[in-house]
Amino acid sequence: MVDQATVSPDGMKYAFILRDGLSWHDGQPVVAEDCVESLKRWGKKDRFGQLLMAHTARIRPIDKKTFTLELGERFGPVLDALGKPSGNVPFMMPARIASTPPEEQIKEVVGSGPFKFAKDEWQQGQQVVYRSNSDYIPRDEPPSGSTGGKKVYVDEVIWRHIPDADSGDV
Repeated sequence: MVDQATVSPDGMKYAFILRDGLSWHDGQPVVAEDCVESLKRWGKKDRFGQLLMAHTARIRPIDKKTFTLELGERFGPVLDALGKPSGNVPFMMPARIASTPPEEQIKEVVGSGPFKFAKDEWQQGQQVVYRSNSDYIPRDEPPSGSTGGKKVYVDEVIWRHIPDADSGDV
């Protein structure tokens, strides 16, 4: 989602500018407030996020496309925490959803990426279906692991759960 990230010379202030044309799957634009609320929620749930937030003096939107994270004390792995690809990932969501108390489960899935969750075809423990998002604008760069341009080449992705008796998953 971020187009540009800058760090102050003293390493205490990070500014993030969002890419142009980002929208949520419900058609609403992605704004900096969404990212701030998402990071605040994640920072209460994830251990790395808790460490980052313990060192953070303030995180706030500056305008619709820009937000800042200001440290109260030095914390070297800021970008590592925000960009971690596994575990409890700091996923972005609309502010109205991200403001759900961290001890409550999120009840609505609204993403912004190249695929949309097809809730009507979800079968708990059986399958999850994602359909391509025709409104998604990928980054103009080659993909690289969990970063880079994410171009869609298929209309849908179906993840089916296949029980494995040998692993005790039946």
